[in-house]
This record gives sequence, C-alpha cells and structure tokens, in this order.
Amino acid sequence: MTIDNLDSNNPLPLYFQVYKSLLERIQRGEFPPGSFLPPERQLTEDYGVSRITIIKALNELAQQQYIRRQQGRGTLVTDPAERASADVSQTQRRSIAFICHTLDHPYLFQILMGIARTAAQHHYNLQVISSYDIDNEEAQHIKEAIARNIDGIIVYPHHGYHHESLYRELYRQRFPLVMVDRYYPQIETDRVIFDDEVASYDLTHRLLEQGKRRIAVISYFEVEATSINHRLSGYRRALQERGLAYNDDLIWLDVYPAFQRSDELHQDTSAHERLRKYLVRYKPDALLTLNDDVLERVTYDLLILSNTSLSGFADSQKPKSSVNWLGKIATFSYKLPVSYTPYHALTAIHSGEMLGAEATRLVIARMDHTLDKAPQLIKVPMSIATNETLGVPWTAELSVPSEGF
Repeated sequence: MTIDNLDSNNPLPLYFQVYKSLLERIQRGEFPPGSFLPPERQLTEDYGVSRITIIKALNELAQQQYIRRQQGRGTLVTDPAERASADVSQTQRRSIAFICHTLDHPYLFQILMGIARTAAQHHYNLQVISSYDIDNEEAQHIKEAIARNIDGIIVYPHHGYHHESLYRELYRQRFPLVMVDRYYPQIETDRVIFDDEVASYDLTHRLLEQGKRRIAVISYFEVEATSINHRLSGYRRALQERGLAYNDDLIWLDVYPAFQRSDELHQDTSAHERLRKYLVRYKPDALLTLNDDVLERVTYDLLILSNTSLSGFADSQKPKSSVNWLGKIATFSYKLPVSYTPYHALTAIHSGEMLGAEATRLVIARMDHTLDKAPQLIKVPMSIATNETLGVPWTAELSVPSEGF
C-alpha cells in the first residue's frame, strides 16, 4: 500500500508529514488502542521515504505518548487513559518561582529571560511573581509560593531588607532559595552576584590612568544594596593603591534620592541644581555613576546645566548659572554603550541574562541535593567597554567564577 498524502511541495519536513498522517490514522481508529503499527520497513515502503524519516516520525508520536515501543514486539498504540496519565505527570514536574519587586525595568527583564530559558532547558515550570515595588509583599509572596508547593525560589531582594527573620528560617530549613544581584549581608544564603568590586576597581583604575584625581561617585536611592557597597569598595581600593584619600565629600548619595523614568526627568527641577552645587563646590574631573539609570540622569542634567537646548524644557526651569563640565564618566550598565554618548568614557557591562541563568542552575543544583550544605557564592564577571571601542567590549580578566564560603 502506498500512502499518497505526502506533499513534496509542502515546506513542512517529510518526517512531520508522516507523523501527522500516522496521528490522523490513530485518531480515526485505523490503529486502535492496543494494536501495533506496521513495522518500520513496511511504513518506509508505504510512505516512500527513508527509514530515518520514519524513525523521526515515530519518535514524535512517542514523545506525545501516542505509541510505546516494546522490545521484540513492535510499536504499540497506547490507550487514551494512559496518555492522560502521562499528561498529568508532565504537569506535576518541579517548579521554580522568581520573585522581585518590579519587572518593568529592562535589566530585571534580562534576569527573568535568563531564568526562563534555563528553567525550560531543564524542564522546570516557572512562576513569576512581582510585588510592584511594595516591600511588605515580598515576604507574603514567598510564603504563598511555598504553600503552592514551589520547589525552589530565586529572589531579587527589595532594597528595604526588612525580611531577615524569614530568610534565616528558610536557610535553617534548607529550603532551596537563591538571591540574585544583591543579598542580605548578615545572612548566609546561596547567591549569584556580579563581581562588582573588581569591576569598580578596574573602572576607577582606568580613570586614574587617564590622569583623573577627583573622581566623584553618584548613586541612586538604593544606597544600601550590597552591589552598591561592593562598587564603593572597589572604588576605594583603587584610590588607596594610588595613595589617594577616600574623600566622603566626593561620595554623592543624595543627588537623586528617588528613581525617575526617562519621560519624567523634566519634572524634577531640583536634581540638576543639587548636581550643579556639587560640581561647583568639589570640582571633580571624573564621575563614577553606579548604574545605567544614574548615567542617563547625570547626562541629562549636565546638558541642562550647560544651557544646551533640550526640546520640551521650559526656559523658566533652566538653571540660573551654566556649568560646562568637561570631565569623563564611567558607569555600570546592562547594555553596550553607544559611541556618541556625551561625557561617557567607560562602561562595566553586566549581563542580566547570564546572572539569571547562573541563579537557575544554582537553585536546581540545590533542589537536586548535588551541593554540600555550605552556602554557595557565584560571582559573574563583567566586561569593560570604552568609547574608543565604539560599543565593542574589551573583556577584562575579572573575578573567580564561583566560590563557597
């Protein structure tokens, strides 16, 4: 018998056409449950295709639980009840939850993508839970996830750090939980972070090599985050190695006390005045902005201070006196720099997707009990890009990939 429903003009692969044909024959009862499909040799003749094509079609049917191969007997058509049971077992596979305070920032979305891809590769379900920047919901989300029988959690801790007792209890119970990007410094937990201190040291060192001596640091509102602390440590170490003082007057933590999106910058007229006063008073020759949002904000305000004409900015809001600052800026960013950014000189690039992938592998290893009890620390290195490389990063030899306590 020759099957004539294969179409050589169909762009779908032949094995898929054979799979669909066999599936339709099973579903209309030509091969009822408990019966055997024809041998591979006969199917090869019936469909006029190679044995490899038939095997790939049968593998597809087997993956969908429509057939089951029996050694020495042939290919058995399964009962619908058996397929339903297999579907239930698929839905009961283990699950990971990702909990963070917001998901509308590109960097956090990068982390989520790294988690999602790695979870899918390892056949884990993923639940994504966001508290939309409400600190007191983080603990509740974690408790609810555990109540829903989540097997492991990756959490991007809220910067308030108000849930020490909860995390201590989870660690005591050996519940698989990994903190990503930042962590509670007073608690021993599994965590995946960037090698912020080394990257900050390298950025500062490069500015010093360019002759800069008064490097001011500008942070956003999350000044207590461990990532910020590590970046300040790297900055200080680079200064001390050059015999320069770590000057508190050059650590500007209050210029931008709140996060604002790019379309909201024009609403805050006080921030560029605070920046102007610091620039005039302390006369830095370089700035180290501690993340990409700060770089964007500083660049915007420097253009305002220099009386550059910006569309949509009212004349009444422009600063009383112009400041034409001519220094360079180094920063940390989740994306490659563009060559035309004003003031911008150096970028430590960190991949949120890489961070999410490492965190997922770590929580799966913890769930599989393949690690010892000691908390695991994984440091993901950054790469350094300069404006001279026009967006092509030069990869520095940074940090150790993984280390335990």
